Amino acid sequence: MKKPESWNELPTSLLEQILWDIDRLDYDSYESSMAECIHDILNENISCTNRKIIDSYWQGLSDESFIGKVRGELHGAKYYVAALEALLED
Repeated sequence: MKKPESWNELPTSLLEQILWDIDRLDYDSYESSMAECIHDILNENISCTNRKIIDSYWQGLSDESFIGKVRGELHGAKYYVAALEALLED
């Protein structure tokens, strides 16, 4: 498995996790937060600076690291589904 050519092709939940891993996203900490910055990016309100930062991170991310992130997201999703199914059993 190889990572997609672009980070724009990722499911939102996986992209959000990757964005939280990027510690150098550009935002004004006096007027906003990392969470607001990521929210804006997920809603396609992204600055040129952040696009370059994410592109650079994406280019440097190895296929192996990407696969690890996908596996982690899949594990979390399975746990979430199991928890919801348990609620239906009662």
